[in-house]
Amino acid sequence: MYLNGEHLNWCSKLKTLGGSMYRVVFLLMFALALSGCESEPRDFVVGRVVAVEGTLPKLLQSSGALFGNESVKLGDGTLILQIQAENEIYFVEVKKIFYMRDGGQKTVNNIFKKIESGASNIRFPRIYYSEGVKNHLCSAENLCVVDPDLIFFIG
Repeated sequence: MYLNGEHLNWCSKLKTLGGSMYRVVFLLMFALALSGCESEPRDFVVGRVVAVEGTLPKLLQSSGALFGNESVKLGDGTLILQIQAENEIYFVEVKKIFYMRDGGQKTVNNIFKKIESGASNIRFPRIYYSEGVKNHLCSAENLCVVDPDLIFFIG
């Protein structure tokens, strides 16, 4: 087909239009993916551990099994930290949280041992974003439940 002496190849015009449209769609999807990938903790509390309380992991009662073989189950220990941060006091329960994507190297026990050995300045988030979901780790009353992998020692 010719218009004003030019050959119009509709297929090539559609390919050009489609190619730029694919680029625009790709860039928009890439930008959305980057904005949804935020998994870094924000809004940190920085403070000093002033008190530590907790219990050791304990044996739970096992149900009897056939032939006298019993399974041993351990209950989780607890660790509660009292944190003095600026003009506020936070009470932090340290425990594994279900929405953490993958388990890290920190546990309740090794956090306790690190504090027991003298480390007292820590940092932890009030809010944690996981897979695009905003999770509040602290209530308005400064009562917090924090995964051990989100506790960072300072100094």
